[in-house]
Amino acid sequence: MKSLAHTLIAIQEIANNFDGGFTLKNAQGKYFYANDSWLKLMKMKQEELIGKTDDELFPPEHAELSKKTDQQVFENKELLSYTGTLTAFGEEITYIALKWAVKHKNGDVFCYCTMGDLEENRERIMAIQPKIQEVISSYVTDDENDMTDNPEADIHI
Repeated sequence: MKSLAHTLIAIQEIANNFDGGFTLKNAQGKYFYANDSWLKLMKMKQEELIGKTDDELFPPEHAELSKKTDQQVFENKELLSYTGTLTAFGEEITYIALKWAVKHKNGDVFCYCTMGDLEENRERIMAIQPKIQEVISSYVTDDENDMTDNPEADIHI
């Protein structure tokens, strides 16, 4: 089995090769990884993200949507794809978001994964998602108490 740090390095190699955003948060809703594109958009550094929740990062309406979609993927056990609009850099854009839960073999959530990109990049994001899911799934164990329970653990890459 790979360590979480090695898994994050493998994810980073994939996630940083596209312009969209990608995040991981643990079962308690605390972020422990984001790719460079997401960090740049949010004007954050990786170490500023670690351990933060949706409520600490986003306006209330966005935080609630994120928590609601976490619950949906937990209950439905499948990939959730949705589109929306937002204003960025003075213009309205349409985006696609993918969210899924990676679970331990016992059914407990290991982490929530979210990817987002411009709607026009739908094919690209749909092609990258299975690769990231495969890498993350290679880390998941029967152990429900792993390093993601402590988002401040030394897992920076």
